[in-house]
Amino acid sequence: MVKLSYEILLRLDEETIEDGLEVIYTNARDLSNAADILATKKKYPLATALKLLTIEELIKAQSLFFFLIGVRDKEFIDYGFKKVKGYKNIHETRLHIASAFNHIHRNLKKIDFDGKINSFILTEKDNLQIREGESIENYIKRIGQTMANATQTAEIQSKLGPKTPSKTIIEKKDWLSNAQQIKEHCFYVDIDGTNWSYPREIKRKEYLNAKKHTEESFLGVTRVISKYLKEGKVKRPYMLLTLKSTILPLLEKGKK
Repeated sequence: MVKLSYEILLRLDEETIEDGLEVIYTNARDLSNAADILATKKKYPLATALKLLTIEELIKAQSLFFFLIGVRDKEFIDYGFKKVKGYKNIHETRLHIASAFNHIHRNLKKIDFDGKINSFILTEKDNLQIREGESIENYIKRIGQTMANATQTAEIQSKLGPKTPSKTIIEKKDWLSNAQQIKEHCFYVDIDGTNWSYPREIKRKEYLNAKKHTEESFLGVTRVISKYLKEGKVKRPYMLLTLKSTILPLLEKGKK
């Protein structure tokens, strides 16, 4: 079995990538549903772990979707498939990226990729563009900040919906960004000096945190993907064209 990567995607045709997108998204749904069943039986460690694995699958789906709409920035695509510099492993990478994307969702729950946002993107293009040498996580956080700040103005307010708080920068150490350590405790028995740690120490509170962030990821990280998968084969190309015209210009490095 070969692990997904930017290089692998370059060899695949569009239909194969679409199939993979649907399979990954379906698997994420199955993992999340299994977690809910385990939680009803008070198996909170495994339920928590499966919710976090769900989020990781959603980030993989998002990387695949960005590639599908034409993004050809290797680093940007590989954050879903490989460890990115600055993170301990691929799992931590995905959870940090999910946290950053959820940050955008919390501020702009009603935004969608349609005509209502086009004028905003054109106005704020310089601020929304990825910068040379900028980390993917910082880029996503900065987009969230730019969009949230824009909602403070009357002109943009009418296009984007309800006013959002001005304090929007995500905390460096929020729950989801540090959830990889929690996930490891969900599976393994370990020892710290003379004290044993074991999965049963993970309680309902951690499961509810994981559940909240998972639901937010379904609504934020992959909302457009869900919409795309529900479209018929005839309508999908038109949706891709719209996304390409709004997203691709923002990911051209070195313009700012």
